[in-house]
Amino acid sequence: NDGSTVNEYALRMATSVSWIDASKLAIGSLSDPISTLRIWDINTGEETVINTLGAIWDIATNNSGDILALASRGISLIPTSSTTINQTFNTATDDFVFEVAWSSNDQYVAAGNSDGSIEIWNTTLSQREPNVMIQAGNGVLESYFDDRVAAIQFRNNDTQIVSITGEGIVRLWDVQT
Repeated sequence: NDGSTVNEYALRMATSVSWIDASKLAIGSLSDPISTLRIWDINTGEETVINTLGAIWDIATNNSGDILALASRGISLIPTSSTTINQTFNTATDDFVFEVAWSSNDQYVAAGNSDGSIEIWNTTLSQREPNVMIQAGNGVLESYFDDRVAAIQFRNNDTQIVSITGEGIVRLWDVQT
């Protein structure tokens, strides 16, 4: 394999990507006034466009492959078989969500926020886990992106979350959901 391009798709201001299945990609964009989520079938070239409000900073496909979580002004959940948002969760601090991650059982979505906080949402009950609110950043904003959660992921057993701040600090958190 020489690393050559197999297929190419151009999208202005693309910000995030997530595989839905073996042939479909979800691609988020940042553009004014309406951002878009695009579902691209890499085999047929077919494209589905879904307009969203606010920039899409991250996309995560659940382990079953049937729901997308979008990080934007809150978290939006979109079934992969639909073109409309099914659920929206607003953060406790009303900040942007920069990163999202699904738990291994698809019941929880972790949100890494622009203020450095991490929230966990129970998608079955459609509510934030009240006993889990993590301050991952240091609380000192020298620039807007220093304190944000730049990456987040559940550990396989869903009892821990790893986060990375915009300033490069990696932290491991014990969580009880």
